[in-house]
Amino acid sequence: NVAATPEPPRPPASAALRVRFYFEWLALRGFLACFRGGNFQRATNRLHFLTPVLTRVLRQDWRWAMQNLKLIFGPNLTNTEREQLASLAFEHHLSSYLEGLRHEDMQVEFHHAERLLESHAKGRGVILCGVHLGSWESVLRYGAHIGLPLVGVYRRAFNPRSDQVFQEIRSAYRIEWLVSKDTEAIFNALRSGKIVALMTDLNTLSGGTVADFLGVSATNPTGPARLALLQGVPIVPAVAIRSGVGRISAHFEPAILPPENDNSDEQVQQLTQRINAAFEPWILEYAEQYNWLHPRWRNRPDGRRWNLQMSDAELYQERTAPFLPVSERVRRLLHPVA
Repeated sequence: NVAATPEPPRPPASAALRVRFYFEWLALRGFLACFRGGNFQRATNRLHFLTPVLTRVLRQDWRWAMQNLKLIFGPNLTNTEREQLASLAFEHHLSSYLEGLRHEDMQVEFHHAERLLESHAKGRGVILCGVHLGSWESVLRYGAHIGLPLVGVYRRAFNPRSDQVFQEIRSAYRIEWLVSKDTEAIFNALRSGKIVALMTDLNTLSGGTVADFLGVSATNPTGPARLALLQGVPIVPAVAIRSGVGRISAHFEPAILPPENDNSDEQVQQLTQRINAAFEPWILEYAEQYNWLHPRWRNRPDGRRWNLQMSDAELYQERTAPFLPVSERVRRLLHPVA
């Protein structure tokens, strides 16, 4: 049930890199052994107690989370609140791995799925867009459950040993998978009327399009918008919010229709901005479930690269809007009533 187009072989890794790959693979196997079996609630509890340790082990990710939260919310979060929110985001991000590993234990409630069905019923392909919020991969279960021709696009892991493990886990979703670099196969999937699932909140290294994301200009992947324009297919944004242990609430947004007969760079940029805007309210309302660990804004539109040593003034001067508010819901998480 899994179809992945092969890529050209990678160049041989150095001896040091092979050693690193091996120990990363061992750590991954240890994680799987610890969390794959047994009661799901207990596995979640183990992850909760491990999170403080992992924030120290994955120190680089922790620092990016703190910097990203400062960039977006600025003084609307105190230092203590920022650390609390970063810790919550860290645990939620780790939970997404656990849920992907044990997707059969998850209960998913789907909202406005007719938006996806109606778009697909028009006889064309559909681009299903998501961001790293909540338990995104749970959305893929809907297509498999009702027999929709759904294709998941994934990036290969840098570690080939780990990548093989991840592909084995993905195979349980019973949908088709394509490597992100195989653009021809992705085009063909859309031409044949399939639903192609893509992630949009990626830190594009080169060749991206500049669009605002949460009040800061970002270099966004052109794939979702360019594919929609070239193929004339709708884009359906979707999010999967964690509503409890083992419970996911998946929401499909109204379809975004691309303009006809215009696939210019300007249209790619405008369509990308519309995609970003569809997700921003969800990210703000459920900020503790967003992947702030990722250096989303590191590669600047002018070719510069931000780093973790930058001053607040350097970060803040590139905001395109005032600092964003912290939702009342997130405030209650940070300051629970006794």
